[in-house]
Amino acid sequence: MKKLFLVVLTFIAPILLFAQEAIEEIGIDQKIDAKFGEYTSWFVELIFAEIPLGGGLSIPWVLIVLVGAAVYFTIYFKLINFTGFFTAIGVVRGKYDDLEEFGTPEAAVESAHAVDGDLVDTIRVEKSDVEGEGEVSHFQALTAALSATVGLGNIAGVAVAISIGGPGATFWMIIAGIIGMATKFVECTLGVKFREVDENGVIYGGPMYYLKKGLAERKMKWLGRILAILFAVMCIGGSFGGGNMFQANQAFVQVESFSQSEITQYDELTDVIDKRVIITGLASPYTVNSIENGNVILSSENSGAEKIMSIDEFKSEAKVSPLSGMGWIFGIIMAILVGVVIIGGIKKIANVTDKIVPFMVVIYVGAALVILGINYAEIPKAFSQIFAGAFGWEGVAGGVIGVLIQGFRRAAFSNEAGVGSASIAHAAVKTKNPASEGLVALLEPFIDTVLVCTMTALVLVISNIHIEAETGQKLFEYGTKVTQGVEVTSLAFASSISWFPWILTGAVVLFAFSTMISWSYYGYQAWTFLFGRKKWAEYIYKGMFCCFVIIGSAASLGSVIDFSDAMIFAMLVPNIIGLVILTPVVSKELKTYKAKIKAMKSKK
Repeated sequence: MKKLFLVVLTFIAPILLFAQEAIEEIGIDQKIDAKFGEYTSWFVELIFAEIPLGGGLSIPWVLIVLVGAAVYFTIYFKLINFTGFFTAIGVVRGKYDDLEEFGTPEAAVESAHAVDGDLVDTIRVEKSDVEGEGEVSHFQALTAALSATVGLGNIAGVAVAISIGGPGATFWMIIAGIIGMATKFVECTLGVKFREVDENGVIYGGPMYYLKKGLAERKMKWLGRILAILFAVMCIGGSFGGGNMFQANQAFVQVESFSQSEITQYDELTDVIDKRVIITGLASPYTVNSIENGNVILSSENSGAEKIMSIDEFKSEAKVSPLSGMGWIFGIIMAILVGVVIIGGIKKIANVTDKIVPFMVVIYVGAALVILGINYAEIPKAFSQIFAGAFGWEGVAGGVIGVLIQGFRRAAFSNEAGVGSASIAHAAVKTKNPASEGLVALLEPFIDTVLVCTMTALVLVISNIHIEAETGQKLFEYGTKVTQGVEVTSLAFASSISWFPWILTGAVVLFAFSTMISWSYYGYQAWTFLFGRKKWAEYIYKGMFCCFVIIGSAASLGSVIDFSDAMIFAMLVPNIIGLVILTPVVSKELKTYKAKIKAMKSKK
């Protein structure tokens, strides 16, 4: 109970400090957001602090850590990104399932020894059966983890990266995705290696466990405990913010944006006060504050800047959705749907994600391929711009280094390789061979970044070429950051498929939904690590998670979400330290699994 109190206090203390000051203000969510930012901005700035490179360029230190670790693991495991790719596909297809049924646990049992009363090699000695202990299949574990990474970042984030770094950012995004495959292999192998199984066969795993147990095995018990607790706290915060509120908020914004119509639907102009509107030619949404002296006073939701328009100008250029101000209703519906799924645990989550994720990817990538087919004549020109931008010293973001940074930033923030979150989902797989799931996991950055993000990038670049050829104007200018990436991507697809915004709106909601249910599992695993596996602890976490879905849908909480995103990427600090220390353990598991595959093939 003391741990529970301390963690809850950590999250609510900043709000309690200014709640009384904010209570009487109009737009209380924005007031809370501003005050929360005052108390937490130091943490956000620390996590996303940038190191100057000269020439006006800088790079976030978290990006250096993520990319540096990815390069290290790629070299250490001799290009496992490529050499293990087809083996990984074989594992997902069930080609090596016989290794689970006829695997011999004796060797692992002989080498295992107790740490804190628990055997290190839990996969062999706790509740083993012919399938290998676990709760989900290789494919389900892959889709559960993918559902947390394939999402709004692939749709909106890519547009932002290309708008800043130009087409060349696409090339470096692909490179970062490829080397990130090695990091995913390492962390997910460890996730299975050091997982725990309770008396009901429920799996508990992830960085919390391999940091605590793995480092204890290597005579670093106290370091492991500290890193594990730090990771768990950050993971809980990230699950409420970036993995929940942000997803719900952006899903509602897309639905609201899609349902917009002319301002003339309102009989009285005063009816739009406090509603969100979109102004033609401006990417940022605006909130109508008041109508004074024949002018409409608005404020930007992104920057807070005030804008004044004449009533006639406002009527001709503004669009408003009938759903404006109804985010809480959308949030309640999403919270109910999320609650129904997450109460069932990882099996229920996997049963949902193994259907949603393939459907989402096929629909989205399929639409991208249709557009590429329609504009096939522009594909060579698009690749020419991508390669020229990747290596040219005249890039729009400060030359090749600036373009490289944008590509690497998008890939790292999209596939989360090194953050450790995916290993929590992969730990629940049915297997006796940790390296088998590590190999499956390396497919994630390939699907998320190399496939989905690249498809988005190609559509954006080709749409810019196509629209410029027809109208003389680009969809968006390279070198100028777009603020509403989802809308830009929607317009890019709509330029070739007029009805695609219907599909994209549904995809955004599904992407957000699948991300929320997966992050609920990540946060819950961290929660149980800190507070135990009692039912009351489970209900408290899942109830809080569903409440945050409603808050995220209804409120403008940019600073809260920034803080939560910072917590997600703060997870990489303890995780990367543990991965580097435990690399030899992964190497041993990989050699063991390769030897089993070789022996199986020799018998056939």
